[in-house]
Amino acid sequence: MGTVCVTPCHCRGLRACIGLHTGVKPQNMSYSGAAKRTAYGGLCLRVARAVAAAAYGTASRVLLSGACFKQLGAGLEAERGVTVLNVGEFVLDRPFPVQNPLNLYMVRACGSGVRERACTVCRAAPL
Repeated sequence: MGTVCVTPCHCRGLRACIGLHTGVKPQNMSYSGAAKRTAYGGLCLRVARAVAAAAYGTASRVLLSGACFKQLGAGLEAERGVTVLNVGEFVLDRPFPVQNPLNLYMVRACGSGVRERACTVCRAAPL
């Protein structure tokens, strides 16, 4: 019989990869009567999609752009019981290229008990 190697799972349950950015403008919003919802577009959505793509393939990661982090303010950590880590400045090119490098911040729930190897952002090119 062969040897079975079992690696412990550090992240159990639902894993979400979410990217947040701020700055949507009224001209980039339209209401769809057929879908009965508001549709978004423009640069803000492109940046949010690029930030979300940077989080893809990682264990339960929520990434904020620098603009989003600044708008939320420094009180985010104390008021909400989360830790915010600056993971660095990156040039994002997927799924749509973003012209300027972005500072990315990772939001972690305090006491979540989830261990990760390192704070690296997959699918993004560091400066």
